[in-house]
Amino acid sequence: MILKFLKSVKLKEKIYFIQVWNSCHNSNLVIKHCEKTIEDLGIGYLDLYLIHWPIAFKNANPSDVTIDWIKDENGYQKIAPISIRETWQEMEKLVELAAYSPLSRGKCDFFNNEILKSIADKYKKSVANVIFKWLNQRGIAAIPKSANHSHII
Repeated sequence: MILKFLKSVKLKEKIYFIQVWNSCHNSNLVIKHCEKTIEDLGIGYLDLYLIHWPIAFKNANPSDVTIDWIKDENGYQKIAPISIRETWQEMEKLVELAAYSPLSRGKCDFFNNEILKSIADKYKKSVANVIFKWLNQRGIAAIPKSANHSHII
């Protein structure tokens, strides 16, 4: 049903997001789960990868991507002692970091910061160029924002 829907929508209209399953919070399964889901759906990429629940269930097969949970004597899923931080850190390995509106729409006084101005003067660049270069050198994609049409290149 989902595959039929995905194939019926034009590519430019699609936004793909999935959730890491509760039984796949282990650090060795987070990336594996993401890759398997992308492959199963035949989509090739994701826009967003979410945590389904911030609680991890014990996996019947902790080395495999599965929804086969271990249940307690009352039939409830057993909780796995996995920190949400561990899950999150694995998910971060899949993400390209981005700085949205890194110039803060002028609300922070970056342009009058003496250190940034001296670096900009030294290299004959603008303060904005210095900020973007700093982000780029750290592998962070900059997504500038402007409400002013003349600022958009």
